[in-house]
Amino acid sequence: MDGQGDRAWCSTCASEFRRGGEGGLLWVRREDEAPTERPGKELARAVESSGHPERSRRYEVGKDPEGSSAGQDPDAAPVERSAAVRVRKATVEEPIRARGETLGFYECLGEEEEGVLELTRDGLLLRASGQQKVKNEIPETSVSWQCKMLEIGAIQTSSSSVQIAPRSGGLVHFKFIHDSPKRWEELLQRSVRRAYLEGELGEIAEFQPRVVAKKDPATGATVAVPADPAEEENPGGGRWAEAGKGKEESLFTWYGFLRLLAKALVRLGVRLEVVDLENVPASGAFILVANHQSVLDPIIVQSVCPRPLHTFTKSTQFSSRLLRWVLVRVNGIPTRRYRVDPQVVRIALRRLEAGLGVGIYPEGERSWDGTLQPFRQGTVRFLLKAGVPIVPCGLDGSYDVWPRWSRRVRRRRVRLRFGKPIRWAALRTRRERDAALPRATEALREALLEVGAWNGDSGEVQEG
Repeated sequence: MDGQGDRAWCSTCASEFRRGGEGGLLWVRREDEAPTERPGKELARAVESSGHPERSRRYEVGKDPEGSSAGQDPDAAPVERSAAVRVRKATVEEPIRARGETLGFYECLGEEEEGVLELTRDGLLLRASGQQKVKNEIPETSVSWQCKMLEIGAIQTSSSSVQIAPRSGGLVHFKFIHDSPKRWEELLQRSVRRAYLEGELGEIAEFQPRVVAKKDPATGATVAVPADPAEEENPGGGRWAEAGKGKEESLFTWYGFLRLLAKALVRLGVRLEVVDLENVPASGAFILVANHQSVLDPIIVQSVCPRPLHTFTKSTQFSSRLLRWVLVRVNGIPTRRYRVDPQVVRIALRRLEAGLGVGIYPEGERSWDGTLQPFRQGTVRFLLKAGVPIVPCGLDGSYDVWPRWSRRVRRRRVRLRFGKPIRWAALRTRRERDAALPRATEALREALLEVGAWNGDSGEVQEG
């Protein structure tokens, strides 16, 4: 789909979409049909039910992003899709230090360059601008970056970009000029899954924070159970370990001031309804688990929660000095979403040992259509390890205020409901946690649905 602002249209079937009305209504007009309105959450179903081919005419096999014919190397795999992109690469990570400890690391992105990203059956190719294929000749210098399907270590998306983490290290950030990053994420996942099945490496369990299957793509051997950071002893250090159990951080700090400021802004821009706030424990360690519909969710949750929360936050947000200053003072815990990050687990366990509250969004990223997404396996394992009360928190309506595919914020009603704490005994070994993983995932999903998270129409529980 192509789009601008709150309007979008399909270049294949000529359907038009726009947001409008109370509660994020979706206005839909198809060719030779009268316009209809339906809830905005039905966007995915409206597109899927159109019955038209997946591929847009703009991106046909063997054509560049402008649709003109391009020469093909007879020895190369045919191009399945291509798109104009702006690329930045990260090979260096900088530490984030505050309050006497290293909180984590954030990736330093290099200078931006433009090019054409090509998806073939074998892998990804990046051709620098002005070096596209001409007359069936592909100079050696035309490919500025490439990665085989089995060399892709992780795939993640943001609102306008896709990040690829090669198994050899580093991170490559693709910002799409005309195409959809969500569509590219799905295409890449499908291609990687196909490569694993053809190589008899097994089904892929998850793509983030790493691509995990039954066998290792480099050796073909059965993957050994990876080391679990939660198995490690938690070293002391930092003021949180010294705080002692049960000692709560005062709200009369920068956290308290920023919380009051956020609360005023939320009340000004959102018609907020809070239900069952008394379910948040008055003292002691706990983990608040919420669904993730909008970038506003952490702001809304932390402005309402009566106790300070130490929330998992993606590391890229710490690259801005101003945002880093704010995130450190609202207890953000930086996590690199494209790799397993033991530092995050250790820091979170220290906070819990000090009797504090930790906030987690188990989907790992914002939903594209408002529905509850599959959970990250590592997050559920962490919950099983922690052995503290888990408070489910359901957000309903924040997707209509600011979905990740829109640049506009609208004033809508948001309902925030806190469920009764779930109490799981702490499981000390990786074997115990793996055995309990399916049952715990199902229970956590049901708890979030009960407090207001939206599941779409299927009612299926997808394994993460």
